[in-house]
Amino acid sequence: MPDARNYFGKIISVFAGGCCRLGKGLPQQRSILTNPMPTPDKPQNDRKTALRELLQAETMMQIALVLPLSCIIGWALGDFLDHKLHQSWIAMLGLALGVAAGFIQVIRMANHANRTDEKNDR
Repeated sequence: MPDARNYFGKIISVFAGGCCRLGKGLPQQRSILTNPMPTPDKPQNDRKTALRELLQAETMMQIALVLPLSCIIGWALGDFLDHKLHQSWIAMLGLALGVAAGFIQVIRMANHANRTDEKNDR
């Protein structure tokens, strides 16, 4: 009968990528953020590629901020008009218009980012 300790040690070493021995613990994982692995199709020192990726990240952050900010601005303008005109429904209208404007702008920005990405892939 095989030794159970040796059997489970082999199973653990297979799941840990062959780097682990029984009783030693798992090896430290390499952090992708601090030490990224270079990809063969993209040179690591290419400045244009790095700038393009930075621009894409900036565009994605804009898309993430547009929708909540448009909702807040629409609601704030509606609330201001509610107080000035002594009404109670304009804030909801402003919020709805802000949501609609935000979705339209997010779709426009996403389409533009997609077109730019396809053009850069050529």
